[in-house]
Amino acid sequence: MRGLKRAVPIWSRGCSAAVGVGFASLLGISAANAVVVDFTGTFTDNYSHVTAGDNAPAIVNNGLASPFSVDNLVAGGPAGTAQNNNGLLFTVDPAGCLNASHCNGTSSNYTETADITVNFSFYSPTNVLLGTLSDTALATFRYWTYQDDNFCWLDNSVSGSAGLVVSHQLVNGTCGGPGTGTPKNGFAYEQIEVNLGGILYYVDLYDWNDWDEQPNIKFQEIGASQTGGQGGPTPIPEPLTLSLFGASLAGAAALRRRRASRDR
Repeated sequence: MRGLKRAVPIWSRGCSAAVGVGFASLLGISAANAVVVDFTGTFTDNYSHVTAGDNAPAIVNNGLASPFSVDNLVAGGPAGTAQNNNGLLFTVDPAGCLNASHCNGTSSNYTETADITVNFSFYSPTNVLLGTLSDTALATFRYWTYQDDNFCWLDNSVSGSAGLVVSHQLVNGTCGGPGTGTPKNGFAYEQIEVNLGGILYYVDLYDWNDWDEQPNIKFQEIGASQTGGQGGPTPIPEPLTLSLFGASLAGAAALRRRRASRDR
């Protein structure tokens, strides 16, 4: 049940919170602690399509800091969280029920919904914008029985700059119903593959199935893109470059033959 969550501060209708997500493949090592920074940046979140006549939910940005960095990812390795963060993206508070027809009862009529959208901006190490990514989740708040909620990413709402989004899919099943709690095999999540300057990453956005909506976010490095940065073609050597390369190989072969004949 929701219980003590009502103690969370409630924001006014129409709020839009600036938090921070974007990405830049910095690929540098700090002399102080030898941390390899994979990316950093900014993001925003907002809500829309709130059930008519009711409070808008509060997006409490107590998770991912702004700005943030993701460190020490390894190509093909496990997913990681942002620095100084346990993986929490934010907390969603449904707020008090205002519409009397939705507040108490024992049927599905006592339900409120809202769309929650996150907008990511990705940057290069020199602070050049690489592109943007947006995604939307549906938050459902039930005010009947045990007052349970859920938060589900919608795989049909992923959008981004040309060449940035490589693919996206739902992983680990589908979003659980309100109040079903933590699934035995972990929460379902939406996995978005992005191309950040020629390096491919997964951005994993997790669902949540209980009264205190706390969806997580994780990141994973896939490896170098076969098509170059931002979906561009892999550079092809020019004819002069190829001819110089061929000449150097021929010279090396001639040198080996000369040494071999001298050693006989």
